[in-house]
Amino acid sequence: MAALSSVRSNKGNKTQIDQLSLWNSKTDCIAPLSEKQIDSFYQLTMRSRNLPMPSEVTAVEPDEEEMKDQKDDIKTVNVVPASPRSPHMPESFENHDIKQRVETAQQFFSWFAEVELQMESEQEQEYRAYSDQLNQYFNLGTSIEVQIDQALDHLEELKNQHVTVSTKANTLHAACEKLLEEQTKLMTVAESIHNKLSYFNELEKLTRKLSLPTLSVTTEAFANILARVDECLNFLQLNPNYKESQIYTLRFRQCLLRSLNMIKHYVVTRFKNTTQTIVKQIKRNIAPERVFTEYYSNFRASSAKVKVVTELVEQRAENSKEYFALLQDCRQCYTSQRIAIMTGYIQRWIQTILQEHLRDHCAQVRAGCKFMLHVCHDEYELYFNFFGMGGDELSQLLEYFSNCLYTSLRPVVIKINHLETLAELCSILKVELLEDQIIPKGDELASFGIIVSNMLEDVQERLVYRAQTYIQNDIDRYNPAPGDLAYPDKLQMLHDMELKQSPEDKEGLDDSFTDPEMTSIPLGSSTPMNRPMQPLPVVPTADSYAMWYPTVRRTLLCLSKLYRCVDKYIFEGLSHEAISVCIRSLIKASQMIISKKTKTDGYLFIIKHILILREQIAPFEVDFAVKETSLDFSHIKDVAYDLYLKGRKGLTLDSNNTILKLLLDGIPHVTESYIDSKESVNKNLKDYCQLFINHITDLFVAPIKAFMDRAEVIISIDKNGKSNKVALAKQPFAQPEKVREVINETYTGIKRKVTGILMSMSIYLSNKDTEYILFKPIKANVLQTFKKASELISSNYSDEDQKIIGCPSQDQVTMLLATTKVAED
Repeated sequence: MAALSSVRSNKGNKTQIDQLSLWNSKTDCIAPLSEKQIDSFYQLTMRSRNLPMPSEVTAVEPDEEEMKDQKDDIKTVNVVPASPRSPHMPESFENHDIKQRVETAQQFFSWFAEVELQMESEQEQEYRAYSDQLNQYFNLGTSIEVQIDQALDHLEELKNQHVTVSTKANTLHAACEKLLEEQTKLMTVAESIHNKLSYFNELEKLTRKLSLPTLSVTTEAFANILARVDECLNFLQLNPNYKESQIYTLRFRQCLLRSLNMIKHYVVTRFKNTTQTIVKQIKRNIAPERVFTEYYSNFRASSAKVKVVTELVEQRAENSKEYFALLQDCRQCYTSQRIAIMTGYIQRWIQTILQEHLRDHCAQVRAGCKFMLHVCHDEYELYFNFFGMGGDELSQLLEYFSNCLYTSLRPVVIKINHLETLAELCSILKVELLEDQIIPKGDELASFGIIVSNMLEDVQERLVYRAQTYIQNDIDRYNPAPGDLAYPDKLQMLHDMELKQSPEDKEGLDDSFTDPEMTSIPLGSSTPMNRPMQPLPVVPTADSYAMWYPTVRRTLLCLSKLYRCVDKYIFEGLSHEAISVCIRSLIKASQMIISKKTKTDGYLFIIKHILILREQIAPFEVDFAVKETSLDFSHIKDVAYDLYLKGRKGLTLDSNNTILKLLLDGIPHVTESYIDSKESVNKNLKDYCQLFINHITDLFVAPIKAFMDRAEVIISIDKNGKSNKVALAKQPFAQPEKVREVINETYTGIKRKVTGILMSMSIYLSNKDTEYILFKPIKANVLQTFKKASELISSNYSDEDQKIIGCPSQDQVTMLLATTKVAED
């Protein structure tokens, strides 16, 4: 492109054009072409010769210099005159004049070269024309490019001007926005100042409104005044740094106090007027059934307007101490008026109830508590007719009214001595009132529940005291009557009556022997209010409650009452004391029966009642173990004795100082021990069962056992003797005839006594399984005694003497004992 541009820029230079014509010269060819390329070139030339100019390209007139150059070229060509045509000259040379005559070869070659150049120039004329056309296009493009550059320069200038205008416009816009922002800020500040000033300006308006004589605290206008005063005070309290803020705060607070005084005066006046109205109506002759209505209807009539005011105060009481104090004053005024009206009425009504049920303490408590429940319910509803929220004043009011009942019933309760009555009172207070009515109502009866709990604690305390007194006086110090110790006579009488009665009559017989004081609450009952029901053991008909020893009945009765009424840990201590005292009384009664009857009756008596006691306390779901704390001074004795032995030697200033040891080790140790009543019952039962077994065994085999003891002495002497041997058979007491008498006496004694023993066991125990368990070791002891006797006889007597003695075998003794009524299952 650079070479082509250089050629185009020097169009007027003929030398350069001549040099350009050499691009395909035959001699000095600059860019030789192949035959195929030349053909293509000619074809392209023929096709593009007559092509029109593009419509978008404007024809450009050639410059004057170019026209002058072309004319000069033509003149140059025409300068050479045309030579006359020779008849032998080819036609191609016609147009080529010969300037001079060709005479030599050199001239010819020069002319020929010129002709050849001219021919080549003529042949390239089309191409030169096309090149000129391209030059025109190039010039046109160049002019267009110049115009484009000029247009771009104008656009750049416009762009710069646009940027300048835009910058100025943005600056103006920013300035406007800033002005608008400042205007908005100033308007906001002005509005803020106006709003803040409005709080200060409200003082005069509010003062003027509060001074109006027609202003009522129950109207909506007064509520708006209160709201505005509160709003202004809150604003001033949040902005204490404003000018004259403290002065305006004091003035607004004066307005607030003035408003609150108006509310207080209105509420107090309404309460006092209502109270005076009620008092005047009661002084007139009003039917008794309308008295209670009068105490509430008049108050309820004035509650609507008062509640409108109290709600305004309650809504603000949490955030303002002035409103809270006013609310407290209103509530106190209400409670004082209610106390003034209701106290006398409640006290008179309680006294009326006490007089109506003078001999029935349970009815007194029921009626009194029922009346107080009604009063508390009505007072609770009436209170919320005036106030929207509860408070301590309501609780104090209800507690004050309830305390009237407590102060009236407490002197009655502390004088009750009967356990049954105290137990029933505990049930009434705990189940019928606290659990069934008070606790489900929640806050409504919470204050009355406190009083009922106090009453319950008093009743429980009295019950525990009376139970301890009952245990000491009626159980521990019980002096049995002759009929109480008539064992086994009354058991035998009951047994004979049962045998004579039909099955239908036995049920009535059992009822006739039931102690009336035992029918209200079953012995061993485990149905306290807070513990699940447990099945009671089935007591046989022959073992009726009436046949139990009185201390056992009283102990179980006392425990059944206490278990339902007192706390678990209190019951455990009392049960331990009662069971210990009961066992002590049974031991005393057993000894008295032994002294009057037999040991068999005494042992069976105590076994029977200990079994009853163990069976009846089993359903109680408590731990009968009691922790006892004591001081152990045993180690102090050793230290004191050491001090006594060492004397002055023990006062040395070293580790052997006895005084120092006494100070360090002389502190008594605290020891804790657990005493289980159930284990005590089982231990006593086991001990007396063993005594009974040993006694019956001795009763059955006493003769043969005495013989065996004497025989053992002789046998031991015989074994230890060195010279003279002593034969057992030769002893006077051990002769075969004497031994035969002992064996027969024992055998016949067992045969005679076993039926009576088994009958006594049946009468006392009335349980075949227990009889069998108790008789089984007796039978084993008897068999063991006869076995030892048989072994002794077989080892010390001859076969003939053994036949004379006739000791029964184990099978014979077993058959003898098997004739019992005991079912060996």
